[in-house]
Amino acid sequence: MRITLISLVAGTRDLLEGDVPKSWGSNIIQSILQMLGVPFDEAKALSRKKLPAYVTRIFDEA
Repeated sequence: MRITLISLVAGTRDLLEGDVPKSWGSNIIQSILQMLGVPFDEAKALSRKKLPAYVTRIFDEA
């Protein structure tokens, strides 16, 4: 569990510093899925799926 938290903290630091590529979110999600044992191809496909509207709406309102 600690390695997942470390990945999130490191990724968030990069995000806050403004030094992230457009694919930042997908890359972080893919890495975490792979750490949890999801095969590479499946993790990549899942990390690039479009989020449902009820999720993206939360960020649009913020």
